Formats: sequence, C-alpha cells, structure tokens
Amino acid sequence: MSAVACSHDESNVAVASTRGNVSIYRLSPSVHFHVESNTRPTGSNMDLYSTLHSITQHAGSAVKELHWSLQGKYLYVGDSAGMLTQTDVSEKLSV
Repeated sequence: MSAVACSHDESNVAVASTRGNVSIYRLSPSVHFHVESNTRPTGSNMDLYSTLHSITQHAGSAVKELHWSLQGKYLYVGDSAGMLTQTDVSEKLSV
C-alpha cells in the first residue's frame, strides 16, 4: 500500500498500491467499532466494507498522492511518473 485517503464524511476510503492500483471502498457506519482490531473481517463482518470502484490509469507507477474533493465527487491521484488524474466517482458512489 502506498497511499490511503478517506473522504471528508468518512464514508469512503481510497487505497493505492505501489503498482498503481487504486480501489475505492465504502465503509459501513459500524466500521468505527473495529478500527483497533488487527484481524480481517470475516463472515457477518464482511459487510463492513465493499469495493465500489477501481482506477487503472496509473498501472505500473507507484501512486504517491490521493486526495478527495470537499464534496467527495472527485478523487485526485498522482503517481511517480508525474501523471495526475481526476476521477468523477460520484456515480459509482451513489450505488
């Protein structure tokens, strides 16, 4: 993992890898009860998060920066090759 960014309302989180993969997850309100746990959710706890969207434009370059817009509509991603992208994630997050 090379970068993590939480939306301003703390309902979504973006996670990036050193290989350029970016995934966006929606967090359940109950996730706050598990933040100190070092174990991965299993069984009935799997509903704590769900993958909403993947961004692939940065594949092959380490993601260095992730930032959400104030309203959570856009995710900005910057990588080690100097590429900067703005992704409109509002439609994907309204699922």
